[in-house]
Amino acid sequence: MVYDRQDHIDHLYETHSLNKQIEGNDWAIFILNEASQSFIHQADLPTLLTAVTAIEATLRKSLNKTDLATLKTMIDESSLNFELKDRLHMLRKYRNQWVHQKQLAEKADITTDIYQIEVELEDMAYFALKCGYECVYWQE
Repeated sequence: MVYDRQDHIDHLYETHSLNKQIEGNDWAIFILNEASQSFIHQADLPTLLTAVTAIEATLRKSLNKTDLATLKTMIDESSLNFELKDRLHMLRKYRNQWVHQKQLAEKADITTDIYQIEVELEDMAYFALKCGYECVYWQE
């Protein structure tokens, strides 16, 4: 894709942070900012993984979870709207393909179609950031 990644980050911040309640804690906001910087510098896999970490930190705080609750459980138990929950589950499943080796091995042969995987990963990195901003800065 040919576009200015900084413009996308600015749009996400302006859309989701202005005049809205901050659900995320300082740690989650710090992590989301790191994910944004990764995206700007075209590091899409770190963007994806870091944005999901910010989402998890936000949910853990809002649900007051100190145990080892799974991301799936926290999404289900959250007060987020159903549409966002569905998107978070889709994101969680995609992230799992990258962090769980068995699922990664089941994915199509990475060496034969690396361009397609890079394009998909870029799209999912932006999607992860968008979901992250929606979770950290939400309005009921």
